[in-house]
Amino acid sequence: MHDVDRSRISQLLVSEQNSLTELGLIAEFGPADDRTVELLEAGRQLLATLDAQIGRQQELTEAVSDTGTSDQQCRVTPRTRGEGDDGSTDSNPYRTAYLDRPGHAGAVGCGEAGDITLVEAPFEDQADAPDHTRYVSFDGDREETVVAVRASGPLQYVVSLATALASPRLVNRVLTDSRLESLEDPPAILRDARCIGGLSDEALEDPETLREAFIEWGTELEDLTAKLSAGEYEDRNRFRGSIMRLAHGLAGSIIHLFDALEIGVTRELRVPSGLDTNSLKELATTISIATAIQSKYGAFACYRQLFEAREEKRQSALSPTVDADDPLGTLIGSMVVRGEDVHRLRLKLEQSLETPAALAEGAPEFAVRVSLSTVDRAAYASAVTRILQSKNLRLTREIVSLLHALTGSPYAAARALQQLAGEDERRELRPDELRCALGTLEPEQLLSDLPPAVGRIVHTLLTAESRLSQRELADRADVSARTVRSYRDRLEALDLICVDENGYRLALSFQTATERHDPVVPTLLEENQTLLDAADALLETILPPDRYGDPDDPLGNVLFWPPDPLRVLKHPMVGSWMRLAAALTARGVNENNQTVQMGPQLEQQALWCTVD
Repeated sequence: MHDVDRSRISQLLVSEQNSLTELGLIAEFGPADDRTVELLEAGRQLLATLDAQIGRQQELTEAVSDTGTSDQQCRVTPRTRGEGDDGSTDSNPYRTAYLDRPGHAGAVGCGEAGDITLVEAPFEDQADAPDHTRYVSFDGDREETVVAVRASGPLQYVVSLATALASPRLVNRVLTDSRLESLEDPPAILRDARCIGGLSDEALEDPETLREAFIEWGTELEDLTAKLSAGEYEDRNRFRGSIMRLAHGLAGSIIHLFDALEIGVTRELRVPSGLDTNSLKELATTISIATAIQSKYGAFACYRQLFEAREEKRQSALSPTVDADDPLGTLIGSMVVRGEDVHRLRLKLEQSLETPAALAEGAPEFAVRVSLSTVDRAAYASAVTRILQSKNLRLTREIVSLLHALTGSPYAAARALQQLAGEDERRELRPDELRCALGTLEPEQLLSDLPPAVGRIVHTLLTAESRLSQRELADRADVSARTVRSYRDRLEALDLICVDENGYRLALSFQTATERHDPVVPTLLEENQTLLDAADALLETILPPDRYGDPDDPLGNVLFWPPDPLRVLKHPMVGSWMRLAAALTARGVNENNQTVQMGPQLEQQALWCTVD
């Protein structure tokens, strides 16, 4: 391997005329004193080609400088059963890495302050075994951080969250001298109301001491979980319990400190698919306990006030004065629970959030209200706005509708738009550019609510440069011509595809001069189009004439007075197509929101809670 100094690497990455940035292989972002680079899809494809032809000489991450970190936490310790302690036999190490920009934007976009959002979206895993990487990121301009961890069980989730929050990658970026010196809460509030651990007098006086205290706390957790994996304990349950308490304390301390510094925090829990019922129940219980610990009423940590079983801990804490007109606390920041089958966790989470632990005797009369929700149009807009702003591109109503309709999640939408180049002057994103961006996704990331063949058909049309015959479309999409014909009418009814004697095309501009100036988009995107219009066109293609015109038909009757197409959103035959139509017509259909209250039953409720 040739030795190349860092200045030369910097030139190759961003400085020279034909740098990797100029060639569209990497993207650069972040403040001037803390720049970060990441591979774009074209860069990944180039690396894959070079790796296949000549072998990869060095990982890009090895060549790019990172922020200052503690040597003891930069180590990678392979473990067969580390933080997860889930019975797996893999040897992939636990480590902390920086989350890329689409991942950050997707998580923050899905999250809503004070809420838990369930997102049915896959996450990348290694082919040989689960990926134990803990991801962190921080946007200094927006003052927001994301921590993304795998959560296959209680121990893995809590320890991974705590050690990620305490990683030098995050601590050194967020807890800077200037931020800590601006802290306004007095020590008594930080220690005895928020219950932030590690705040010695020396730590409060010296930011470096405070940072080191959190980093060492995280290192201690890693060492203890290694001992648990190696069987170095006398009583396993007691030892495991002490690790859980230590991890909950560390995570809660840092999140409360971030809140005191007005740093937004989003936790992303990556839940593997296929967990059994008991595992889901245990995970839901742990999430609920963490939610209580990481919630606040004013400046007071809610768990310590409402559920703490240790009397000495409750006695040492300050007690809040509860405002009878506003007796509700909130979850700090947001939580995103991500996975391919997270809907299986929902009911268990609702139940455990109501009673994460036994209510303490004499607990103050306040409660914490948490909303369980799924992603909606606003999540897509929030996620992709973060990507486009850095590229000097502006979002439009039509683009949001198309992303909401076509991509499987805000994560996929953000990853697609990350592939676009930046602009010198601010302007709107064009439909032909959206076509190019969406074409970089995998077929399974498109229209994921519909049968996989539909995603393959649409992906093939996205990447085509002109109309395709039915046979060409079927061959490129790796489906039968009969399959193409089966979905043609429905896709045409929603005006997603156009078919004439010259073949099939997607109703989205090709990258030609003509269609740049005269954009092509589905007619359902027009503001005068309604969900009823879409339902009418769709049901006309699906139902035989006698059912379509029958006011007593269970499907056809949604078109008759009073029309209510929302009633069939969950219908097994047409529900997924109706949800697609709702996205195209910008109709909000997030009917899965559920509010849960943890804590005592309140005799008085805040006014906004009792008025419809």
